[in-house]
Amino acid sequence: MTDLAALVGSRICHDLVNPLGAIGNGLELLRMQDVAMTDSEEMALIGESMANATARLRLLRLAFGAAPEGAEVSGPDVAAMLGTLYGQGRLRVAANLPPALPRWQARLAMLGLLCAETALPRGGTLWLTVGAMDAEMSAKGPRVALPPDLWPPLSDGQAAARNLTPAEVQFALFPTALAAAGRTLAIAQEQDGFSLRF
Repeated sequence: MTDLAALVGSRICHDLVNPLGAIGNGLELLRMQDVAMTDSEEMALIGESMANATARLRLLRLAFGAAPEGAEVSGPDVAAMLGTLYGQGRLRVAANLPPALPRWQARLAMLGLLCAETALPRGGTLWLTVGAMDAEMSAKGPRVALPPDLWPPLSDGQAAARNLTPAEVQFALFPTALAAAGRTLAIAQEQDGFSLRF
């Protein structure tokens, strides 16, 4: 059956990547024409914002877009994208990924990551390791929030037990994607962190 939501996600992300790429090319041309502009704080801010927007869009495309059977993504490219998004802020992500991973596996990892980041409202560190057939995340932070109406249903392969906000849509899609891939999720909570394995 066609996953219309995933196709819509792919279409939106695809259509936004091209203009973002054109803006990035325009910035490069400006830098080449004006050396003084290259070192300006304004150009640095624009360049950083562009890189973050492009990386965020790529993450959303992996998480919410279509995952055709047999499609693969580059592990180093995904790790670089995560480094751009989570290399400077309160939440740090360290990714150990294979050279290539199936698109469905990347989707599960990104949906899991989007769920996990909501559980670290004050930031922290998240380690993501993707193997041949499974993935594991472990997270530590100064405050861990695993609301009972969001997290326990995931272990049972169910969507959240309440109406979700747009920022929580991953909690509805993650169990569906796990079931489609024939995977289950194990969640373990610790004093200063938690882990996910699927």
